[in-house]
Amino acid sequence: PYIYRISPSLPSGLTLNSATGALSGTPTAAQGAANYTVTVTDSGSRTATGTFTMTIAPALSASVNTPSLTLNQGVAMSSNPVVGVSGRSPYSYGINPALPSGLSFNSSTGEISGVPANAQPSTSYTVTVTDANLKTATASFTIAITAITPTPAPPSPAPTSKLPYSGVTASQCYAADSNNLVACSTSGAISLNGRQDGHRADINAMNYSKIGSNGQTLAADASSWCAVKDNITGLMWENHEYFPFTYTNYGDQREYDASKYAAENATLCGVSGWRLPTVDELQTIVDYGKPSGTTINTTWFPKTPIDSWYWTSSPYLGSSSQAWGINFSNGYVGYDSRSNDFSFRVRLVRAS
Repeated sequence: PYIYRISPSLPSGLTLNSATGALSGTPTAAQGAANYTVTVTDSGSRTATGTFTMTIAPALSASVNTPSLTLNQGVAMSSNPVVGVSGRSPYSYGINPALPSGLSFNSSTGEISGVPANAQPSTSYTVTVTDANLKTATASFTIAITAITPTPAPPSPAPTSKLPYSGVTASQCYAADSNNLVACSTSGAISLNGRQDGHRADINAMNYSKIGSNGQTLAADASSWCAVKDNITGLMWENHEYFPFTYTNYGDQREYDASKYAAENATLCGVSGWRLPTVDELQTIVDYGKPSGTTINTTWFPKTPIDSWYWTSSPYLGSSSQAWGINFSNGYVGYDSRSNDFSFRVRLVRAS
């Protein structure tokens, strides 16, 4: 048999089996690289030696980089609130409880990223770090998510002395006991109600002017124009050269939001003051005399997509997460989630 001895003495917590030469135990403290010599003696008292180097790394720990994360609802974020320290890499990470909706956790790096969908009070989360030796360490931090505070709608301009006509023509009135449109001059239409929209088609009829790139009024037959002035309300409307993109309507000037588009285009056509319209303002260019498809005068607003919703600055009072818009395929006025970026477009307005 062999007998094993080691020099110098092993670190605290470790032992050498003199019969097998096996090292075992749990080191109690970290140690830099140190050389050890093992002497082996056989039954004939002959000896041999071998030297090795041993390093004891510090025990795994979980370090808190950010004790408290305060996030904004709907705003992208990324952070490594807890990281593994010492131990033996690579590390893996777990978190409990599950993160809020919209956030994801990278089990290889411990990074939290995403766009938080909902507000929440300060909540504690625990991250467990596991190293290559399957040792674990934990640390906790908190996440609070602040609710969106939409930008208040700008005050409506002072009312003008005129309101625009709805666009309904003198041949679009209803008669008693019928759902069919008839000429407003017929006795049936008059007997039902002599003050239908079609009876007032000549009062404040829709009337527009084309505006050039420097704010100047153009001829009615101009082939291109930058904006359209409503000669009844005095409002000036953005004219799109191409079909417009769709946007969200959070009101905080994030990327691809109606508010950011408005801020970046506050000066158009050589004049400033452009903004999102209120719902009442936007409804003034709905032409209810048009058949379903595009209820706007496409001679003046040619790049208005079919089935196109447009955002307004008017919040829906029933929920801060919703705002009013108008569908120009049928003139419908409704509200939707501010997060809807699939079908809502933007047409800016200014007081001329």
